[in-house]
This record gives sequence, structure tokens and C-alpha cells, in this order.
Amino acid sequence: MTLWTLICSPFTTLHRILTFITTLVPYLSRFHLNSIPTRRQLALQDTASRFVREFEELYGPRHIPFEQHGYADSMHHVKENDVYLLVVLVSEEHDDTPAFCRGVLCDEMLSEWVQGNDVVVWGGNVADSEANTGIICFVNYD
Repeated sequence: MTLWTLICSPFTTLHRILTFITTLVPYLSRFHLNSIPTRRQLALQDTASRFVREFEELYGPRHIPFEQHGYADSMHHVKENDVYLLVVLVSEEHDDTPAFCRGVLCDEMLSEWVQGNDVVVWGGNVADSEANTGIICFVNYD
């Protein structure tokens, strides 16, 4: 072995590793790794009912009054009756979701305020396509 081979050895090894990685990159896109589990998509009203049912299973029956209709129906109701719409989106992937749901959405004072101030509350899970529609469809009705 020559001195030049010893000096170039780390660079040659690094070059071979990088060549191997860049060869694999085009093939890695074929593997889809979804962090959010797929959920069976339901009809709009059934999706809202599932949200309320799952919420009550996790946090109990005492919570703000969620609308049992789909997002579009809730928007139509809000527009026709000139009331406020509060949209609550939850994610099972977020670490603070349980604390937020127990501490805020299950609070009696908030529930009383919502009922006393003509506020419609629509809730959705971001794993459902209906909740994703709710994110992008905020409209100002002035």
C-alpha cells in the first residue's frame, strides 16, 4: 500500500457510501409510510356521529354540544340562522389532544357559554376526509 492510497481511503469509502445511497433514493419513493392509519370513510352525517361517539368513549358524555350533521350542512345552518360556527379538529397523532379535550372541550363553563351564545360546534378527526374539507372551506359571509 502506498501513502497516497492511505490518504485517499476515507474519501473513497465515503464516495462508495454516497453512491450506494443515491442509487437507492429513486426506489425509496415506492414505499408509502403513512403515519396516520387509514380509516374507513363514511357518509358525512355518519362521520359526524362517529366523531361524537369516539369522543364520548374517550372523554365521557359531558362536553360541548357537537353538531351531528356534516360540515356542509352545519355551514348552511350557520349561514341561514346567522350564528357562529366553532370548528374543532382533533388528531390522534398529537400529544396534547387528550389534555385539550379533557381540559377545554369537556369544561362545563365553555359548554354553558356555547349553548347560551348561539354557537354551533362542529368537530372532526383529521384522519377523516370530511375534517380535511372543513380546514379549507372557511368562508366569510359578510
